[in-house]
Amino acid sequence: DAHNNLGVAFQDLGKLDDALASYHNALAIKPDYAEAHNNLGNALRQLGKLDDAVASYRTALALKPDYAGAQHMLNSLTGNTTTAPPRGYVETLFDGYARKFDDSFK
Repeated sequence: DAHNNLGVAFQDLGKLDDALASYHNALAIKPDYAEAHNNLGNALRQLGKLDDAVASYRTALALKPDYAGAQHMLNSLTGNTTTAPPRGYVETLFDGYARKFDDSFK
């Protein structure tokens, strides 16, 4: 968990290469860590490495088939559009932004 969380922190700071290293460290310890595969996909997507991001999202979904965030991102990268994002994705997005909401108006 520590390596994955460190990766998230690096990603929030825009340090994507450091985030990638942290996610890879997390996966070296626990290869079946769906959240780390998803987060790796997010960082790869930000770097424009879309094929690699798709592979990471697919791995996350193979490990956790109901992973709404990974499914939504995979859909968006592969052109599989839906009328609305999955509820789980929206809830996670909202919860993550809620922590930073007050700071966004400074």
